[in-house]
Amino acid sequence: MTRKIFSILLSCIMIMPLIVSVAAANNDFDAVTNHIDIAPEKELAILYPTKDIQTTAAGYQLTGTSNPDQELTVNGETVEGRGANGTFAVYVSLKNGANTFTFRQADNAATITVTKGDKNSPSTAVTNLEELPKPLPQYDLAIKSGKTFTFKYYAPSATTVSATIDGKMYNLTKNGSYFTGSYTIPEVEGTVELGTVEYTITGSNGTSAETTQGSLFAVGREDNLQIQVKSVSTTIFKEASLNSTFIATAKQGAVDRVVDYDGDMYKLATGGWIMAKTVKPLTTGVKLKNEVESVTFDTNNYGELFTFHGTSHPMYRVNHTSSALSITFCNTTGIGDINVSESTLFSNAAISEKDGHTTITLTQSSVDSLWGYLIEYKDGQTTLLCKYRPKLSGDSDKPLNGVTIAVDAGHGGGDPGALGITYGHGTTEKDINLATAIALQKKLELLGAEVIMLREDDATLDLNSRMAAAQAERVDFLISLHSNSVGFSSTASKANGVEVYYYDSISKALAQNITAGISGTTGRKSRGAKYSNFVMTLNSYAPSVLVEMGFLLNPSDFDSMCSKQGIYNTVTAISDNIIASLS
Repeated sequence: MTRKIFSILLSCIMIMPLIVSVAAANNDFDAVTNHIDIAPEKELAILYPTKDIQTTAAGYQLTGTSNPDQELTVNGETVEGRGANGTFAVYVSLKNGANTFTFRQADNAATITVTKGDKNSPSTAVTNLEELPKPLPQYDLAIKSGKTFTFKYYAPSATTVSATIDGKMYNLTKNGSYFTGSYTIPEVEGTVELGTVEYTITGSNGTSAETTQGSLFAVGREDNLQIQVKSVSTTIFKEASLNSTFIATAKQGAVDRVVDYDGDMYKLATGGWIMAKTVKPLTTGVKLKNEVESVTFDTNNYGELFTFHGTSHPMYRVNHTSSALSITFCNTTGIGDINVSESTLFSNAAISEKDGHTTITLTQSSVDSLWGYLIEYKDGQTTLLCKYRPKLSGDSDKPLNGVTIAVDAGHGGGDPGALGITYGHGTTEKDINLATAIALQKKLELLGAEVIMLREDDATLDLNSRMAAAQAERVDFLISLHSNSVGFSSTASKANGVEVYYYDSISKALAQNITAGISGTTGRKSRGAKYSNFVMTLNSYAPSVLVEMGFLLNPSDFDSMCSKQGIYNTVTAISDNIIASLS
C-alpha cells in the first residue's frame, strides 16, 4: 500500500510541471480573445443563395447556419459535415426546371428554389458582391506608336458608352458584358503621356462619366521606354506570364529600359519581365548607367549600411545563402573596394565586374549572423542595409522584448475578401482576418513584442501602403493573415486546412513551422508551406509569410476560424514559432 501511494504521489509530482505549463499558457485566453464576436448565429438560415434563382449549372452549392445541437435535414436527408457551430455547405444536383430544397430542424424550416434552364433563359442569379470591373486602363500603360489599345467598360445593355482621350471621342460597341472599342496609339517621338480615358455612359436615367485610374502613354516606334519601379517590391518573371518562374524582385525607385512589350508586361533590358502596373513610364530620360564614386560604411540600431554613391538607381540580382550575401548591381561600375574591417556581420568583401555589371560577395562572419537585407535608393545613392539578427530578451515572461513584428489583416473596407459560407450576409474573410490579427497583436504584446498593425480597423488599404509601413519600421517579422477560398463547386466544402506562403529563403523555415503549428493546435489539415510571390511575402529584410488559416467554404474550418478557441490556438501557434525561430 505504501509503495502504491508513493507511486501515485511521484506520478502527480512528475505531471505537475505540465499542468502548470498548460495553465500558464492559457491564463491569457480572455485578454487575447475578449474582442472576438464573429461567430455565426446558431439558427436555421439559408445564406447562399438568399433568394430563389435561375441557373444553367448542373449543380449548386447551398450554404447556411443551423443549431449544432439539432439534426438538420434537406429534403428528408441528414446534412453531414456541419461545423461545430452548425454552419453547413451542401452541393445539390439539379434537374431541368424548378428544384426546391427544404432544410428542416425541429419546428423550423427554410426553403430555396433553384431553377435550371438553358443558356438562353433569363437569369435572376445572385450576383457577386465584389465591385464591378474598373474601366481600362486601370494603371499607367505605355504602348508603341501604331499599336492598338482596347477601350473596355462594363455597363448595362440599354445604354450607350463613349470613350474620350487626347481630346477625341470614340463610340463603343456592346461586346458581351462590356462595351469595347479600338484605339490606335498615335505617332510620337520619345515617350508622351496621352492622359486618362473618360468614359461617358448614357441611359434612361441620364448621363454620367467615369475617369480611369491609369493613363495611356505613347512610345515612338524607334524609341526606348524607360521605367521606374513604383511598388515597394515587385516580381521579375522569366517569361511574359504571371505563371512563369520568378527570377528576382525589384525595389521602389529602380530604373531600367524596356526592350519588348507583351500585353500588360514589359521586358527589361537587364533581363526578365515586369508587370506594367508596378512601374511608371518616364517621359523624361534618366541615366541608366550607375557610376559609383565611393562606398561608405555605417551602422545603426537595425544593422550595417553600405552606401554606394553613384549616378543611378540600378536593378539587381541576389543570391543569399547561410554563409554569404552576393548582389549583382546591373549597369554598375566603379566599385573598386569595400572595407569590412569594422563590420561584425562580414569577414570579407569580394568585387567582380562583368559586361558592365558589378557583383559584390559579402562573406558572413558566422553562419546566420545576417537576418536579412534591404536595398533602397535616393538621389543617385544605393543603400544596402544588412540587418542584425534579433534576439530573445532572456526574460521568460517577455521573451520578445525588443523584437518588432508587423501584423497584417488581409483585405478590409470595400474589399471583403472571400465570402464563404455566409456569402456576405455575416462574417466574411476580412472580419476573420482582423479578429485574428488583433488577437495576435495582444498575444505578441503580452510576450513583450512591439507590434505594427498594418490594418487596425475596417479600412480599405492597398498592398503598397501596407508594405511601406512595415519597411519603414524595419520590422523583424511580417505576418499577413488570410482565409482561403475556392469556387462554389461540387468539392468546395471538402477543401480544408492551413497553408503558409513564403518567397525569400529566410522565410521558408518559419512558414513550415507555422503551418505545422496551426494544424497541431487547431486540428485543421496541414497543407504545407508553399513558395509563391504574394506581395506581402516579398521582403528580404525579415521573414515574411502569408498565412491561409483555413477554408471559408468548409464548415469545420469556418466555425473554428470564427471561434475564440480557434483564433486563440492559431495566434498561439504563430507566436510560439516566432519565439522558436529566435531560439
